[in-house]
Amino acid sequence: MLTAWLGVGDALAPMLADPAKAATLRDMYAQFPWFREFVSSVEMSLAKADTVISAHYDATLLAGLSEEDGEELAALGADLRARLDTTVDCMLAISGHTTLAEGNSILQSSLVARNAYVDPLNVVQADVMAKLR
Repeated sequence: MLTAWLGVGDALAPMLADPAKAATLRDMYAQFPWFREFVSSVEMSLAKADTVISAHYDATLLAGLSEEDGEELAALGADLRARLDTTVDCMLAISGHTTLAEGNSILQSSLVARNAYVDPLNVVQADVMAKLR
């Protein structure tokens, strides 16, 4: 879900580079429930994202394209994965967590169960899409 996190890291990374602003963001996380919920929601979306699966889609579906189109779309995919990593780093820096959704054991266990089914389906979907081209 790009719309849930795309742009968040772009906005917060420069603020986190400034120690005073970073401290303000951490204070906001500690003191403002609405901001803590925002960070939690973004973390939840990020926890559902899988850059390995995304890279598999790229490798599988871009193989049949022209070199120019393939390179352009591969660069877009790489940029999105880098921006996701930046957003993850921002959320962890603000929350003080070492992993996404660290304080949400229900979400973590449901993602483990979900990914056991969804990951193979994603691989099959990418392969079928490539064959249908």
